[in-house]
Amino acid sequence: SFHSDLEAFASHRRFVGIRCGSAELLEAERAGAGVLSALAKHELELDFAGNCDDIRTLLSVLPSAPDLRVVINHMGGSPRFDPGDTPSVEWAETMHAAAAFPNVYMKISAVFSTVGLRPEEDGEGSPVTLEAYVPHLNLLAEAFGEQRLIYGSDWPVCNGFGDAKEVYSAQLALLLRWAEQRGESFAEGLFWKNALTAYRFDTQALPG
Repeated sequence: SFHSDLEAFASHRRFVGIRCGSAELLEAERAGAGVLSALAKHELELDFAGNCDDIRTLLSVLPSAPDLRVVINHMGGSPRFDPGDTPSVEWAETMHAAAAFPNVYMKISAVFSTVGLRPEEDGEGSPVTLEAYVPHLNLLAEAFGEQRLIYGSDWPVCNGFGDAKEVYSAQLALLLRWAEQRGESFAEGLFWKNALTAYRFDTQALPG
C-alpha cells in the first residue's frame, strides 16, 4: 500500500518526505516498487542512512528520479575513525560521487559516534575538540559546498554518550565553531537555510 499511503500523506503540509532502512529501500527499488519516482512525483524528499556500499547503490538508481531531493544522514555513514585521522579513500570517493548529484545533500549529524571511542566501550568517550573531526568535516564541505550541508543533532540517539544536555551542547558548540571559521553565509546555510531548500518546508505550517 506504499503508493496509496504516500498519496494520502503527501497532502499534509508538514509531511516533507520519508526515511527508511537502506536495505529495505534498495530491495524495494530493485524489485520495481518505484519508490524514488513516486517521491519525486509528489515533490517529496528522501532521507537516506547507509554505509558506502549502500550509498553507491542508491547513486546507481538515482538517475531514474533525477529531480528527487536526497539527504544523506550521519556524515555519509562514515566508518569509525581515530581522532584527527585522514578520511579513508573509499569514504572520500563515495562522498564526492554523491556530491556530483546536484539534488543530494549531506546531513552533519552523529558527529561524536564517528570516532572509535565510545563511553560504553572504554569509559573515555569521544573527544569534544574540533581537531578530532575536522578532516572529515572539511572533506564534506569541499565536496558538497556551503549550500548542501545540513546540521542535524542526532537527538535523542546522542544521549547514549552521557548527560543529554552536555552532549547536545558540546556537539552544537563544536559545529558552531567549525561553521564560524568558514564564514557567516556558511553557518547560515548549515544551520537553517539549506534545510529549507532540501526539505521544502512550508514555513506557514511551522508554528513560531
